[in-house]
Amino acid sequence: MCIRFQVMRARRGGGRSIGIKRREGLVDAARDNGAYFGSELSAALAHHPIVGQVRGIGMWHCVDFTSDRATKAKFEDDTVSAIVNRMRRHGVLACRIGTALEMAPPLTATRAQLDIAVEVCARSVDEIVRERQIS
Repeated sequence: MCIRFQVMRARRGGGRSIGIKRREGLVDAARDNGAYFGSELSAALAHHPIVGQVRGIGMWHCVDFTSDRATKAKFEDDTVSAIVNRMRRHGVLACRIGTALEMAPPLTATRAQLDIAVEVCARSVDEIVRERQIS
């Protein structure tokens, strides 16, 4: 099979998936649910002194952590990894990127599922902060 044919097949398949996403309303749902997810995540984590910023677009959201909000100093230890690992133990997958964690739920995620992700994230941060006596 020549490379050109493979590229054409890939383009055709990509176009189909975009059509399905539009037809099923997944793009609009992702925009609305993503805004909801970001708002809930920000509200749940706002009181934590180690949370520097919650940001995102669509269904992708990131929580930046800092050891000092005033100076925005980065953690030099494995605190963020510990939070991500704790979330995994509680059943929610996140990824550590530097001093942040990222979550990107599927476009089909319901608000109830997003609520669970927010609750697990906040609980995991609470647990690690308490265990490590971070203030």
